[in-house]
Amino acid sequence: MKQIYVNGFWPGFVEKTDGVHFGFFEALLKSVFETDLVPTPHIADAEILLESHFEPTKRFAKEWTYTFFFSGEGQIGPPAHLDSYSCVLGVHQSPRHVVCPLLLAYEYSNPFSYTQTITTAPSKSLCSVVSSDVGRRLSDRMRFHTFLESQGLPIDYGGSYKNNIGYKISGQYYQQPLLYFFKPYRIVCAFENTLTDTYISEKVVNPVRAGTIPLYLGSSVITSFLNPDRIVQVDPTDFSKCIPEIRRLLIDDAYWLKKVNQPLFIKSVKEWMAQISAAIKQILRV
Repeated sequence: MKQIYVNGFWPGFVEKTDGVHFGFFEALLKSVFETDLVPTPHIADAEILLESHFEPTKRFAKEWTYTFFFSGEGQIGPPAHLDSYSCVLGVHQSPRHVVCPLLLAYEYSNPFSYTQTITTAPSKSLCSVVSSDVGRRLSDRMRFHTFLESQGLPIDYGGSYKNNIGYKISGQYYQQPLLYFFKPYRIVCAFENTLTDTYISEKVVNPVRAGTIPLYLGSSVITSFLNPDRIVQVDPTDFSKCIPEIRRLLIDDAYWLKKVNQPLFIKSVKEWMAQISAAIKQILRV
């Protein structure tokens, strides 16, 4: 058994009540070290540090046996001491970086069955729920929303941004109200808040969980993880490329049903975790 100190994550992370929680990292690092990991609130008792962006660092509070940094948010820059960690997981690159998208932690923390067969095409067209960029500079996803509208493709907005449904969708990103809102639509805008190849969030899979099709603007390596035939991928250098596909999905029931019933994952989450574990072992030489 090894004790681990967890620092700088979001509320509910250690308690395993948030949509992305410690359980994923617990299982991953248990595979790496081949022993149980127990979180402790006492730095002196821990030999392993796992931390993220949201609290002052504990990296230099003591001599750790192993230190891990998880950068799960593309909009936040890396700490100045990033290269001092034993291993870096997530978005930011370092000499000891291992690709570990937030998407995988979300899938592990919120297991879902994707085996249902969908037999009826929804009646509504496109929807979007964006709140986090409101009041910030115009981002790529805002520009793409505007482009879709310029193509005569109206969007129902359920977040703070451009809300036109009369109310804001309640709940958190991993809760049912969001999926209920998505369900009556053929296509759901699934736009990352940062266009970085190592940043893939839950946004692309929530529409699938709702039984619809994600229109994805984000990582160019998304198809290393997800079946390209199950999503509509946006080329950020040429928004117009996806328009014929969108138009067909909005009017061709048979085509929509064929796409929406494709399998989602290239590999299972457990297979990806085994691959990540092996990469970490190689870096740590354990």
